[in-house]
Amino acid sequence: MILIKHLFLCGGDMVAGQKASLSAVRLDSLWEVFGEMVLSPIF
Repeated sequence: MILIKHLFLCGGDMVAGQKASLSAVRLDSLWEVFGEMVLSPIF
């Protein structure tokens, strides 16, 4: 059996959702890309 360990560190907000003028559609698209580019490769 081979065990492979992974370490993922996050220094803060990965999606700039703090801007009040962003629409719900834009926020959804930011989180979708975050999932594809950051989460998918590590899971």
